[in-house]
Amino acid sequence: MFILNTTYITTKNNITAWKNWLKEEAFAESIAFRTPDFRVYRIDHAADEDQVSFAVQFSFENMAMLDLFQEELELIHQNSLARRFGAQCLFFMTVLSHEKI
Repeated sequence: MFILNTTYITTKNNITAWKNWLKEEAFAESIAFRTPDFRVYRIDHAADEDQVSFAVQFSFENMAMLDLFQEELELIHQNSLARRFGAQCLFFMTVLSHEKI
């Protein structure tokens, strides 16, 4: 199991618009890609009262599917987010894999 985790940070004024973008564009494309398992988490921290962070996670059975997803949709998401929010919404991506201990 692999998880593509994208952490977004935006202003509190943009939360509703960001959630709409996520539903209208990011999730719609992901569903079309047949990525059934995605989750959204709010990151709780008090570093800046004007900003809020979210983690969006897409799960994949294997690395090949994750790589294909990134090749097909990552640039589309980045451009769409930049057009809609400019520098008011930043993000970074990490790939997580399950580690048995």
